Amino acid sequence: MTRLASSALERTTEDGFHFPVPVLTPAEARGLRRRLEAVEAEHGGALRGEIRHKPHLLFTWLAELVRHPTILDAVEDVLGPNLLVWSTSFFIKEARDPAYVSWHQDATYWGLSAPDVLTAWVAFTDATVENGAMRMVPGSHAEQLEHRDTFAPHNLLSRGQEIAVEVDEARGVDEYHHFAPEQPPAADLAPEARAPRRPPVTSP
Repeated sequence: MTRLASSALERTTEDGFHFPVPVLTPAEARGLRRRLEAVEAEHGGALRGEIRHKPHLLFTWLAELVRHPTILDAVEDVLGPNLLVWSTSFFIKEARDPAYVSWHQDATYWGLSAPDVLTAWVAFTDATVENGAMRMVPGSHAEQLEHRDTFAPHNLLSRGQEIAVEVDEARGVDEYHHFAPEQPPAADLAPEARAPRRPPVTSP
């Protein structure tokens, strides 16, 4: 059983996120990426619509991943033992793709009644500055900021939603996050695709 240290829990409470939490070996991550690529090939390219969202309901290998003991133990340390996997999704940045995710807070548009939720990002590939690793603003989960919809063509968010104030990127941190930390724009400049998957987990 792998548990978060008390210092990690304190950081999660204060900053709104924690990283890293080792879950998969490099070989296991490569194996999951191959399964993902096989699904993409079967469907003629990048995942879209209903296949991209809540895919753990369609594929047993993802259903097994969201039940991985290391993930569940770490989430239980933060939320307690009564857990529900509310959703899963892929945010895939293809090699040298201009796509990005703008600075945002999930709490703005998830429509949940209480912020008893966190997201476990599981990387199927290396996440680097060059290929658009996630960044966070520590402590930003404590304040809900105004957002605006841009519908920008390369924004991977459904409405191109972004924080409607300037973000001090010097405070950004490249994880494992709570409900509302600001999350940034990061275009992929690398020659290899990046494939993270996120299961938001909540206390029902």
